[in-house]
Amino acid sequence: MRVKSNLQNLFNFKVVAVIMAMIMVISYLSFSGTADVVKVNGDNTGNAPFVQNGHTYVPLNEISQKMGDEVTSISNQQKVVIQQKNGTVVSVKANQARAIFNGKIVPLKTKQLNQVIVPVNAKAIFKNGQVYVPVEFLSDSKGMTYPVKVVNEGGNTVIYVGTIPAPTKEEPKPSEPTQPAPSQPKQPEPKPSKPSQPAPAPAPAPAPTQPAPKQPTQPSQPSTGEWVAPVLKSAWSPNHATNLATLKNELGFRDDGSKYSLPEYPGAMYVIERSPDSPYEVDLTWKFWTSKSLATSYRIPIVSKELFKLYFGSDANRVWNYFNSNDIPDTFTANGRTVEAGFDATTGTVYLKVGRK
Repeated sequence: MRVKSNLQNLFNFKVVAVIMAMIMVISYLSFSGTADVVKVNGDNTGNAPFVQNGHTYVPLNEISQKMGDEVTSISNQQKVVIQQKNGTVVSVKANQARAIFNGKIVPLKTKQLNQVIVPVNAKAIFKNGQVYVPVEFLSDSKGMTYPVKVVNEGGNTVIYVGTIPAPTKEEPKPSEPTQPAPSQPKQPEPKPSKPSQPAPAPAPAPAPTQPAPKQPTQPSQPSTGEWVAPVLKSAWSPNHATNLATLKNELGFRDDGSKYSLPEYPGAMYVIERSPDSPYEVDLTWKFWTSKSLATSYRIPIVSKELFKLYFGSDANRVWNYFNSNDIPDTFTANGRTVEAGFDATTGTVYLKVGRK
């Protein structure tokens, strides 16, 4: 059975769920010192959390076991394998910044960089027979998905997992947003001065509503009316410089043809030549596939399809579908080339190592 890489988890192509999960945890992680206690379903863990390199680490083996999951600790490999109650198998190994969920790669921690969610180089740590992971991994929608809340109790930081304590009496205060109502009566004051004008006011409204439906049908128009989707015309050449010239002249790559940029994100894609003695011809790298926070990110899938045509020929659509479905095999063959996929946690990029023909 092949092992697959999940691009959604690596790039956060669809970042909404991840952002919401991160906001929940980050809003609680306001402690300035070390975390003092981890409580799972009300019981303290025997292994204390700690802070290292700015990341708060918690003992995954013990927490998962207390949450009712089946835990297998492989100490000689500094690794833990967890079978969750829903059947998902999770593997985490020390000195790696990722976990494996049913064969799919998931970063242990992510962050927002230039309005894009990218993996963080926060590696698991083996200590006292436990594999420690960043606390965010426990609650991340792509992680363990445990309920997590961090609170300050009497000067001590407590990380609750599973059973969350009841909210304090201060939390009902959100009902106070009803107070803005008094500010509304102030608006009628200008109305009596020109009672006939409110009626014409709706008239200009239809104008702005008309462009809105055009956006979903033609996403390129809202971003720039000048950009035209490129189409590859030339064939692959055994000369790398020729291929770079093709990428520059036909697909809009910049510099020497090795870099593709968006107006709001320079260096979103790269084509990197390998050494002559390498079994691979080039590395293709991506920072993301699409992002709702970047207006022109829709260009990446379009340009990538043409890029795949250059190196993968008639197999280009198959490779593109791997990316667009967020499900890339770790290794595959396309156009007679052996291709290896992976991600670099230090740079937050997904890459394809494209073998020679």
